[in-house]
Amino acid sequence: MLLNLYKDKVHQRISRNWRIPPGVPTDGNLVTMILFKVDQSGRVFDVRVNQSSGNAAFDEYSVSAVYKSAPLPPPPSEFAEEAKTSGVLVPFKNKTY
Repeated sequence: MLLNLYKDKVHQRISRNWRIPPGVPTDGNLVTMILFKVDQSGRVFDVRVNQSSGNAAFDEYSVSAVYKSAPLPPPPSEFAEEAKTSGVLVPFKNKTY
């Protein structure tokens, strides 16, 4: 539950810096999974595509949005070590909300 609340907070922060790239449809059929690590101060590192959408521009925009959103909210202490070593996995869809 705590992990999901943290992921929601992080996703909201990243969403402010994320846009669907020009030329990419907004039908919601693309999904990329971005994995990144975050330390106790909210510093983001090792951001990468864990699962590609099949559209390189979409994947690159998603990675860029994570970096632009740093620093992120610090992870809860119960999740801090996992966030720093294993990372946080966040999905991005090509859908406008």
